[in-house]
Amino acid sequence: MKANELRIGNWVNGNRPYQVNINVIATHEIERKFKGRNYCEPIPLTEEWLVKFGFERSEHCNMFNAYDFVLKTNCCLFSYTSSDFSLGIAPSKRVLDSCDFIAPIHSSIIHVHQLQNLFHALTGTELILSENDSSSE
Repeated sequence: MKANELRIGNWVNGNRPYQVNINVIATHEIERKFKGRNYCEPIPLTEEWLVKFGFERSEHCNMFNAYDFVLKTNCCLFSYTSSDFSLGIAPSKRVLDSCDFIAPIHSSIIHVHQLQNLFHALTGTELILSENDSSSE
């Protein structure tokens, strides 16, 4: 992982999961460049992390296989299965609610920080851990 993949607020792994701040980005780049080792590692994207970010299991959308994890925003539907990450972009929330999407996109999002970065780029907001989850903080 390179420092330019990270944004402040991304979740990464050291001895335990923690959020990136400006010092983490600088230290990671220094460690990687001069000592040849990673200061932090990416966190694999798992069902547990999806639930922490507010994704829910969904069986009602015909576009995706049963038991996908889904998170709806005003303009996007993020869907995840164990083998694929999909994104549906729709012109309105009404279209999202009917599951009639335009522009489904498939991507190899395999780490937590990649999902956070994509979500921020598309929505302009951060993925926030659910309030009742303090296990990663």
